[in-house]
Amino acid sequence: MRSARLRRTRRASAVTLVSAMTLTALAACGTSSSSDDGGTSQPTGSSDASAPLDPKTKVTITIDCMPPAAKAAELKEWKEDVAEFNKTYPNVTIEGRSTPGQCLEPPRFTAMLKAKSQPDVFYTYFTDLPQVLSEDGAEDISAYVNDKTVPLLKDIDPNVLGSLKQDGKLYGLPTSNYTMGLLVNRKLFEDAGLDPDSPP
Repeated sequence: MRSARLRRTRRASAVTLVSAMTLTALAACGTSSSSDDGGTSQPTGSSDASAPLDPKTKVTITIDCMPPAAKAAELKEWKEDVAEFNKTYPNVTIEGRSTPGQCLEPPRFTAMLKAKSQPDVFYTYFTDLPQVLSEDGAEDISAYVNDKTVPLLKDIDPNVLGSLKQDGKLYGLPTSNYTMGLLVNRKLFEDAGLDPDSPP
């Protein structure tokens, strides 16, 4: 129970952005895959970026923020999630990256973007989209996001989803969100001669 809560906390202030590398692989556009006989990698799939990936194509993607071994419970959940994913997509190999210290460390994240060394899938603050796009660090995933690929898509707050869009293109999916508000002490407002029903 505690580890699940910790995982939700870790994801609470982050969104998932998919880098250009991942989308190229998912679109099978000039990407390479290993042949079953261990031969040389060859480009596979269609040259159309919107075409679905051949289910038999072998793809490897890297994902940031894998829990370190010291966080055994969280790492166990991570592995369970990967195993569940691989039941549907056995052709996709997921390589988790565990980062010492805080996963969502802004200076480290900026350095990764500048060096073009970010993983294929990474977490970032929703306010980071302009920085990510200015470094050409993410690809438009609009063609891959629908009610079938994201069953609860309609349940996502449109404003939250909108924060991950630019020029009508979607560059990421939220893992969670929070809402900020202002609480008014009615008595103090009234004592100050203000109307608590019409706060500033």
